[in-house]
Parts: sequence; structure tokens; C-alpha cells
Amino acid sequence: MMITRVAGRGSFPLGLLLMCVVACSEHPVADIDRIREVGEPGRVGATTQERFFQDAGMPQQGGVIPPAGSIADMLEWDVPAGWEELPPQQFRDINLRIGAVECYVSVLGGGGGGAEPNINRWRGQMGLPALSHQEFDALARATLFGVDVPFVDIEGTYLDKPDQRMVAVFFEAPMAAITVKMLGPRAEVAAERAHFEEFCASLDVADSPGGEQQPQAEGAGATGDGSFDASRLRWDVPVGWTKSGAQAMRFVTFETVDGAECYISFLGGAAGGLAANLNRWRNQIGMSPLSSEEIASLPAIPLLEGQSPFLEAYSDSGLAVLGSVVSVPSQTMFIKMVGNEASVRAEVDRFKAFCKSLRLEND
Repeated sequence: MMITRVAGRGSFPLGLLLMCVVACSEHPVADIDRIREVGEPGRVGATTQERFFQDAGMPQQGGVIPPAGSIADMLEWDVPAGWEELPPQQFRDINLRIGAVECYVSVLGGGGGGAEPNINRWRGQMGLPALSHQEFDALARATLFGVDVPFVDIEGTYLDKPDQRMVAVFFEAPMAAITVKMLGPRAEVAAERAHFEEFCASLDVADSPGGEQQPQAEGAGATGDGSFDASRLRWDVPVGWTKSGAQAMRFVTFETVDGAECYISFLGGAAGGLAANLNRWRNQIGMSPLSSEEIASLPAIPLLEGQSPFLEAYSDSGLAVLGSVVSVPSQTMFIKMVGNEASVRAEVDRFKAFCKSLRLEND
């Protein structure tokens, strides 16, 4: 089962981190967040190395940890047979399970402290002694996003549960780190080891499938090379909204008085298409996907001098999402609000007004 998360599928070297820090693989990621202040967009066509190691001029995010699920917004992966995909949680941006075995992808801000300390922390959780520098250097290796990374396979007692086994990989870069970890009863983990390796190999930046078209702001904000100049983006901040600090993968973020968050983000290309993105958001709050007919019948709201579909969804779990998607030159722009049902319902009109206010400042 292939789960598409948005963006373009290319080789994903260093890519997973893209979401947590800057961007990934061959598709730039820029995020917009906040009131009339300008963030710096990712550079269209920048290489993974440029985006990941900040040679592309991305703003520093320090040790900021992206909100749960933000990584999933930019990836696709294969869910192994029999595995269940769960809603993201803090420190579990991709969250999977089979039986008593858990597998999840986490983003650690600021590099997470490095591979060796984290791997020794995992060993301590299993009741095992720390590795020496020489033993750490001798660990088995695996490939994640095209990069050679340490591979961990350990057994022990985890949280007072005996006969547990953990397999994991750790990918680090200057601003953040990504871990993929599988944990559970020894025998069950052993049975899923091959599936874990397949899952790691399948992680990639989602590429535009060339399917349905998203609403387009034709030519709006295009630079000389045809890319979108997000630095020209302006908006009116609704009453009661407060700009939050910088967060990875967001161009700008606002918080409402009741704790809901509204943010703008960008992904390269068609970012997976309209249906995939709207249904991904529904899935994140535990709701079933919409059919193509249901998506076609969604109401439209004004956005960048055009009309874009408006998603308003409330789940039985009490979570809610508002959102809209529009294509701009070389990228896709997302405007999204998340929170509990009461806080989101109270902001529907202000969210629409915010979207309508988005505009490009003249040169």
C-alpha cells in the first residue's frame, strides 16, 4: 500500500530530514508563516545537499522540532503488508504498528545530540551498557535517503518488559536528525525485520503523479526563472491571531486565542495533487478519504486572485482541520489550520478572511 504525502518523488538522499529542517531531495521546500513578515523560500532546483546543509539560503531554525506529522506532509512510503498506519504523535511523525510491534519516524531538532549519544541512550533503555567509540564506529551500516547511516539491532528489557528487541537507524545533519525505529517483543520484531528494511528503503519525497490539477494562481509571483517569489507575499492578520516563532517546514505560523494553529507552507511542483493532500489532512485526524466526486463538490474560497477548494473537517476524536491548496509557479502553497473542534470552528470565518487577504506585493 503506497501512502502519498505531498511533494515530488525523486531520489531522496538526505531527503527525510528535508522536512524536519529545510527541504528534501530534488524538490525545494519553503514554508510561510505569519503576519506580513517575509520568510525566505526554498530555492527551486536546489540540490539535497544545498537544502539540507543550508547552502540554499534557508533561515536558521535552531533546535526547533517540527510539529507532529509535518514530515509526513512531504513524503511517501510503502506501508508493509499487515502494518497499520496510526495518526502522528509528538516525536512520531510517521506512526505505524503491527501487533505489539511499533515502528515510527522521529525528527530531533538541533541534530538531536548526535548518533553516538542517542544510540547509547537506546541501549540504556534496553538495559545494555554504552558502546565505546571504537564499538560505535564498528556498528553495522544501512542506507537511508541515499546516505550511509548507523544501524542498530539490540535486545533486552525495555520499560520493565523482558525479551524486547529494537532495530533502528539514525540519520543526522547540522540542524536536525531523523530516526526510524521498530520496537516490540523479540520474536515479533524478528519476524518484521525484512519489512522494516523495506519500509526504510521506500521512504522518499513524494513526487507529483501528474494527476489532477490543483487550482493555479497563474503567473502570480513568478521570478525571472519562473519560480515563485514568496518574499512578496503579504496578508492581513485576523483579530486574535498571534504570530508564532519560526518552525521547520513552515513559512509562517499563527496561533489563535483558543490554541488552534494556522500556517502556510510550500512544496515543490504539484506536491502530490489536490486529492492526495486533502485526504492526507483528513487521515491525520482519523477521517476517511473523500471520493473524487466529493472533492469536486467542495466549496471554493478566494485565494490569490482565484478560487480554491476549501476543506473543513471535524473528526469523532475531537480534532479538526481547515485548509486550502493552490498552485503557484514551480510550487504548491498550503494554508492549513489545525486544533480541537471548538477552537477551529470558532475561526472558520477568520481563516477564510485570512486566505482572501493573501496577495503579492508589487515590485
